[in-house]
Amino acid sequence: MAIALSNREMEVAELLAWGAAKKEVADKLHVSERTIENQARSIYSKLGIQKVSELCVWYFTSRFHISLLLSPVKQKFTAMLLLAIFCIGELHNDFTFSRVRETRIERPRTRCIRKGTFFIEN
Repeated sequence: MAIALSNREMEVAELLAWGAAKKEVADKLHVSERTIENQARSIYSKLGIQKVSELCVWYFTSRFHISLLLSPVKQKFTAMLLLAIFCIGELHNDFTFSRVRETRIERPRTRCIRKGTFFIEN
């Protein structure tokens, strides 16, 4: 059974399936985060799913026409093929598929002492 998603819902589903956060999707599509939450809720209800991992499975199986009823050999081959596509995309694309947590920069703390009406930094 084919599920009919709107063009915008397909864009949102694709970005979420590739691992983007809702805030990142909102920034990329120039809409509010609340709009993305509503569209994600609509996508989940249309597909009858509850988790983003289920969305990933649905997206990749429908996008690449992969049957969920594959033999173990075909499953491993398909997994290796998708991994190769992912790695090539990571190496040759400006769009990052995986999120990297940025480290926090430690700034030196300064102490201010009040003398009269002026503040002096130590």
